[in-house]
Amino acid sequence: AAVTTLDGPVELWRNRIGEGRAWIGLALQGTRSNRDAIGAKVRLSAGGRVRHAHVSPYTGYLGTHTKTLYFGLAGNAKADWIEILWPSGATQRFENAAAGKVHRITEPQDAAAPGRATAPRPGGSGPSPKP
Repeated sequence: AAVTTLDGPVELWRNRIGEGRAWIGLALQGTRSNRDAIGAKVRLSAGGRVRHAHVSPYTGYLGTHTKTLYFGLAGNAKADWIEILWPSGATQRFENAAAGKVHRITEPQDAAAPGRATAPRPGGSGPSPKP
């Protein structure tokens, strides 16, 4: 990562702590919600630990970052389940999402009413269960 400070030189930082450990990325796109899925809340479980995140591209005054959510999975090869609460109020759940890649997930056009889960459609977007 390139890091700058006020009146200081640019520094290049590299996070080597996580090398060799599993991770998963989620790039969300809204359809009924805003296209960038800003405000979407995600819960992810892997190896018995639940992690939380929300989509927000802002980090502070004039600061931005990627809208893709990244989760560390430690030694787990997959996320056991992922739940997304979209800004529209619809929910979506996926199971057995593979680690080591960014999953692109689109909010379904026919999302269930707020508070009701939707299952991924065959051939639809997002992680799919392993056989």
